[in-house]
Amino acid sequence: IPDVPGATGYFDTDYRSKARVAIQQLKKHDFVWVHVESPDEAGHLGSIEKKIEAIENIDKKVIGPMIDDLKGLDDYRMLIVPDHATPVSTRGHKGCPVPYLLYDSKGNQSRVRAPYDERAAYEKVPMIDEGFRLIDELLK
Repeated sequence: IPDVPGATGYFDTDYRSKARVAIQQLKKHDFVWVHVESPDEAGHLGSIEKKIEAIENIDKKVIGPMIDDLKGLDDYRMLIVPDHATPVSTRGHKGCPVPYLLYDSKGNQSRVRAPYDERAAYEKVPMIDEGFRLIDELLK
């Protein structure tokens, strides 16, 4: 587990540092897992504003920079998924489907387009009944 300067597990975490360290690790390893806790913390607080801000920060400061840095590679996949739901309405963890996005740099994405939100996790396909099997989709 690498040391990530500024990683706090809260809203003040250094998102950009997480992206930088992930890219550094990908130079040494075939697989890197980046965990960002801030949307979960926002759910526990019941703050929709903080949850939106956290998700926007992940998109802008982690996923975006990582994709920019990976553009030179001709073959990579990225899975973006929460580890569980933490609705702001209940402020607690909920055992239910969660949205996910699987990106394939070779363009082998599903043609199904759905919003990336909790409602889509229930209503749209594809659906993975056993969450642990999602890793199989990533590694195909």
